[in-house]
Amino acid sequence: MRCWTKQDLPDGARLLRRVQDHADWLEWSSDHQRFLPRIRPKNSIRFDPELSTSWREHLWQAHQVGPEAVLAGDPRYSLVFQLTARQARDITLTAEHDPDCTQPEPLGCAHCSIGRPPGVEKKIISSKIAETVTYLYSGLRGAVKPGLWDCDPG
Repeated sequence: MRCWTKQDLPDGARLLRRVQDHADWLEWSSDHQRFLPRIRPKNSIRFDPELSTSWREHLWQAHQVGPEAVLAGDPRYSLVFQLTARQARDITLTAEHDPDCTQPEPLGCAHCSIGRPPGVEKKIISSKIAETVTYLYSGLRGAVKPGLWDCDPG
């Protein structure tokens, strides 16, 4: 993978998003039987104007770092959630590799943007994303979801 060069983002690309491990940012879903990123009253999935994520395969193949890399630099964040580019596109979002030179390597060159379609309310799309993402990694507890991390660090 080339660094700092925009590349086509395949449907299978895994996109990582960090979230704070705090009651304001997570809530239990009895429908899904798991914790989801909270949307109300605070929104842990903010479009500002897009939703920033990191391309997991780029982090591993180009920099040999795993999901924990998205937690670096800000101790407030300790959880990592994941969705694929296809999952984002299936709920009418755009997903593209969008290197961000204002961020340091490796996150800057692995930066991906998830965009929402015009006219669709942010909270509706945020709710769909919250229901789609999979909890992947906790930097605080060192806990991982079996099968998502231990066999495949990238």
